[in-house]
Amino acid sequence: MAKFAIGVFCALGLGGCLAAEDEAAVDASAEADAGAGGAAVEAARGTLQVSPEALDFGRVAPVAAESGAAPVSLTLTLSNVGGARLAFDELSLHGSPVFQVFADGRDLVRAGALPALEPGASVDIQVTVAPWDQGPQFAELRITSSDPERPEIVVPLQANATGTCVRVTPAAVDFEASRLRRPDNRSIRIGSCGVDPLRIERLELTAETDPAFTLDAETVAALPLSVPGATPDAPDPGLDVQVNFDPREARDYTGALRVHTNDPETPVIEVALAGRGAENACPIAVATPSMFEVPALSVVVLDGTLSFDPDPDPDDPEHPGRPRSYEWVITERPEGSTSQPSEWLSAQDPGGFGSPDNPSTPVAEFFVDLVGHYTAELRVTDDEGVSSDSARCRTSAIVTIVSLPPDELPP
Repeated sequence: MAKFAIGVFCALGLGGCLAAEDEAAVDASAEADAGAGGAAVEAARGTLQVSPEALDFGRVAPVAAESGAAPVSLTLTLSNVGGARLAFDELSLHGSPVFQVFADGRDLVRAGALPALEPGASVDIQVTVAPWDQGPQFAELRITSSDPERPEIVVPLQANATGTCVRVTPAAVDFEASRLRRPDNRSIRIGSCGVDPLRIERLELTAETDPAFTLDAETVAALPLSVPGATPDAPDPGLDVQVNFDPREARDYTGALRVHTNDPETPVIEVALAGRGAENACPIAVATPSMFEVPALSVVVLDGTLSFDPDPDPDDPEHPGRPRSYEWVITERPEGSTSQPSEWLSAQDPGGFGSPDNPSTPVAEFFVDLVGHYTAELRVTDDEGVSSDSARCRTSAIVTIVSLPPDELPP
């Protein structure tokens, strides 16, 4: 009984393992057994037993601020059923990053390993999953120890890996400001996120939906439709549904699309629809590329050439489909940074102010003066003075610039 208590004390990491005199007793016993014969030596080894040998979390709700769902944990028991002390070398996770392993509040993967287990002792560890979506999650927990027969034991982990699952994206569709009597459309993806086939039964617009919203007739005619289960090669098989918006008055429009499937957890999903009829459509800002990773003291080119005006003035051949003005605004920067977008920067002195940015051209140069994170926003304005950053439009483009120290830059 005393040795078992000491073993548990060691396994829980609350102090040292065997006292020196107890270790000497164990060593002496092992030597005595060795003299008695080879069979006794073979028996005096640490043997790891893991129970259960695999963990299936079943269906787990995505953990997000708006969902209110919490991570789910299952217990894994590690026992030393052998006749000698069992040491752990490493615990590691491989696969989906949504799994974690804890004992007494410690992240065991970061800690590296568990304390040793004496013969007959055991320890419980908690394996936790916190998925960010409804898709299948797979991983392996690898446990290496001093067990000579099985130095590495692999415990398969899975969540949302069985059954039928539906994922609808986006959760809401906003047509922003659309030109009157000029139909617009958006696509909604109805995907299978489980391993079993998904059956899309029917689609319907709610009775409160404004008649300005309609569904693509060919899409609806194809239902009901069976969609295969998700696999690593096809993680989101499904159907793209087109929703049309044709406003005839300058006002706000609302509605909802209901998706009916055989998902037992969420058989009906509702997608909110919103739109706004306008005499003038919003200009669309497009920035390429949208991400830079560069060292400090670099110059990046901010390019909004692909920006466009959906309804340009037909009597203005100088601006066919293009915005009238382009404005680059640095909305986030490291403390102490003073650089501003410029029309051009001197090759001899890129840190100088250069030429002020010309709003009639879509391209600007920006000197990255400090290490840190920058955000540049492109705002475009059309021929009627409507800006992409207005409350009505919200169609501006964002460019992220990350300036890293030289030793942290990707190869």
